[in-house]
Formats: sequence, C-alpha cells, structure tokens
Amino acid sequence: RLQAAWFRVKTSDEIVTDVSASGRTAYKNASRTTREGLEFSGSAEWKKNWLAQITATAMTARYTQSSGAIVAGNDMPGIARRQLRASLVWDQNGHTSGSRTFVPGLELKADWLMRSKMFADDANLAAAPGFHQLNLQVRQKLRVGHANVVVLAAVENATNQKHIGSVIINQAGRQYFEPGLPRNWRVDVQAVLPF
Repeated sequence: RLQAAWFRVKTSDEIVTDVSASGRTAYKNASRTTREGLEFSGSAEWKKNWLAQITATAMTARYTQSSGAIVAGNDMPGIARRQLRASLVWDQNGHTSGSRTFVPGLELKADWLMRSKMFADDANLAAAPGFHQLNLQVRQKLRVGHANVVVLAAVENATNQKHIGSVIINQAGRQYFEPGLPRNWRVDVQAVLPF
C-alpha cells in the first residue's frame, strides 16, 4: 500500500520563538511564512511473517516576508527539510492487524531513522547536522500460569552515532544544541493477570 500527499501552507502572523534565555522563552509574530512539501508512506507484507514500512517527508519551511531580525527567504529554524523512517518486522505468528487476542511468540524489529540538518536560529547561521540512527528490538510474548507476559529488550542508537537530540531555537547564549543519547539498552517486563 502506498500513499502520497503534496501540501502548501501559507500563514500570516505565525507565533515563533523570539529568544530563549535562562530556561525562559519569549515569542513574536512572524509576518508571513510558507511550508511546502511532499509526504510519502508505504507498507508491504509478505510470506505472512514479514512487514516493511516507510514514511518520508521532504519540506521547505521559510519566512516569506522580512520582519525585524527575520529575513525573507531564510529557513524557519527547528524544521528539517528531509525526514525518513523505515522499519522491518518479523513476527513468528504473522501480522494480525487489529487482533486483540494474546498469542505467545517472538517478534524482531529494526527501525532506521534519518533527519537532514536543521537550523537553530532565524539568521540560519547555526545548524544541527543531519544524522541517521538504527534501533533494534526483540519482543517475546509468554504465558506464565494464568498471566500474559511480554518481555521486551531494545537497543537504541545501535551504531552509537553522535547526534544532536534537540535544538533550542534562538538561544541567547548561542548554546543551541543538546546531545542525543549514545547507544543505550532497555528491558521491559509486563505481566497481565485476567480477572
């Protein structure tokens, strides 16, 4: 299944970040802005057990009228031009969309994320570089006595990529960037007892 959408959004007097300082953020109105782009998503199942999914966005978000320190034609900060997410899932029991029945079994999942560079200020002088990240997950469903148990083990940022996790728009001290997490592991256990 494939889906695609083109969009174009024009706004006047949009509220945007003016300055961030000492944990406080002040806002202002941008005269005119435009967002234009394409969104795409697709999914495919095969051999009962495999599911692949992809979503992608290509977008330009720009100031279209100068106002104060804002210069027409500059990219709006905090918005990446390209983003992509792809996942591949193998399920021992096959993919039963919408099924609420608990069926013991194993599921393996890989997620790949990509984001292009992102400006951090209205002047477009500071930018967080683009990055890609691989996340892996194993989930086992079990019946233990009368309990339905789910054990999940995941490793996020499996390739240990250094990246910017978040951007503080127009930070007064030019400390725009907060680092993303290095490779990290997570184990979750959930048990549900029927009554």
